[in-house]
Amino acid sequence: MIGLASATFFLLASLVSGRVLYGLLRRSRWIILAILVLFGWMTPGMPLTWLPGATSDGLQQAGEQLARLLVSIAMVSVMLSRLDQTSLLTGCYGLVAPLNSLGVDVDRLVMRLALTLRRLELSSELDPAPQVFYLPRETLRLADFVLLGLLVLIVVWSLGVAWL
Repeated sequence: MIGLASATFFLLASLVSGRVLYGLLRRSRWIILAILVLFGWMTPGMPLTWLPGATSDGLQQAGEQLARLLVSIAMVSVMLSRLDQTSLLTGCYGLVAPLNSLGVDVDRLVMRLALTLRRLELSSELDPAPQVFYLPRETLRLADFVLLGLLVLIVVWSLGVAWL
C-alpha cells in the first residue's frame, strides 16, 4: 500500500517539478544506494537464491525506507519549484516559531537559513553589498490548524499501525 501511494505521489511530483526533482535525486544517489545496500544485504532474514547475500526481509525494509525517502525528496522538489525564497523562509519561520518559547532565537535561525540559501544561489564570487531580508509574518488560519490536526492524526495512526 505504501508503495502504490509513494509511486503515485512521486509520479505527480515528477510532472509538477521534473527538473528540480531530477537534480535532487541526482544529489541523493549515494544515500539511496547506501540504504539499499545496508538494508538489503545487512538485515537478517530469508536469503534470496537469485541475489547472493540479499534477504527478502532486508529488501522489503529497504523498499519501505526508500519509498519514504523518495516521497520526502519529491515533496521538497515541489516546494522548491513552487515557492520563492521569501515564501519558503516565511514557512520555515512559521514552523520554528514555537521554539521561541524554549529560548531558541528563531529570527537568528531563519536568518542563517536565508544566508545559506543566498550563498548557494551565488556564483563563486561573493556579493560585497550587504543584503536586507524582510519576511512577512503570517498567522495561521483555521484551515491550517485543521490540516495540522489531520497530519498529526495520520502520523499517530501510522505509528499505532506500525506497532501492532
